[in-house]
Amino acid sequence: MRSNLRKEKVVILGSVLLIAIFAAFLPFALRVPTLAKSLTASANCACACPGKVTGGGQIAIECRDGKASFGFNIVCERSDPAPKGELEYVDHTIGMFDTAPMQVHAHDMLSLAVWDKETPSKKARFTGECTIDHESGFTFEVYVEDNDEPGKDDVFTIKLFEGSTQIYYGEGDPILHGNIQIHKKP
Repeated sequence: MRSNLRKEKVVILGSVLLIAIFAAFLPFALRVPTLAKSLTASANCACACPGKVTGGGQIAIECRDGKASFGFNIVCERSDPAPKGELEYVDHTIGMFDTAPMQVHAHDMLSLAVWDKETPSKKARFTGECTIDHESGFTFEVYVEDNDEPGKDDVFTIKLFEGSTQIYYGEGDPILHGNIQIHKKP
């Protein structure tokens, strides 16, 4: 019985990875045409496009007919050597290590990019090191959009990596519940 459950998790994770690979390219290519311009324009500061980003809510995990919850706050001043903040993400449908739900926790932020010019919505991307189900050695990338108030059509996307291999993808486009706030100046 336990062997069958592990095989099902491997099949589910493999399917999620395949879907994530296809889904990862199209949405970001369409939504983020000015990211490279924003990052290169601010390459001389410690934090690319410094700012403050906060949010919390739920997204649908459609491939498993479930939900995931998220909460985060991240801030970076132009003079900061690295962003400061925290990320919590819980996928209530599956755990990575034979546990459910999967819990992601991060305190070590590596980068923050905030941009709100030349686009109809405010956007941000932040990365860092995280634990998954209390196991270290993982990194994450989160992309968010602050489209309307309060939380109407906001977007939250998370990718999890082990080394350079993407192992998880979750997207709320739009989020089910909650709100994302992007403040250009911290």
